[in-house]
Amino acid sequence: MQFNKLLDSTCLNTVYGYQGCFDGVTLDKMIGVVNSIDKCISLCAIDDNYAGIMNGSLCHCGSTLNQPSVDPSVCSIPCNRRSTYTSTDCCGGLHAMSIFNIKDYKSSLAEDPSQRHIRGIDH
Repeated sequence: MQFNKLLDSTCLNTVYGYQGCFDGVTLDKMIGVVNSIDKCISLCAIDDNYAGIMNGSLCHCGSTLNQPSVDPSVCSIPCNRRSTYTSTDCCGGLHAMSIFNIKDYKSSLAEDPSQRHIRGIDH
């Protein structure tokens, strides 16, 4: 089955601000399709505290986490491999979101640029 090739059970999500894997209804504003975690966080940073990516590319935003986290293995769809993310960064799962705290993510960008790639952030 070709879909199984999209799943990666070794997701570690090294991007700073990663909060975990959550049910797909955790963040209430759907933004649309994005091609990176950075883009989703950038769009959500205007009005919200959290950004989440579901099904590999669907960006959602929200001010609070209104659901408990779920088993991390549920968020097993890899992020866009052409991006600067490591092979262990995943962008949600079927009906599940990889969620990031925008404030924590932004504070990591102010740190030493030479260390960003190690953390899965390369700007």
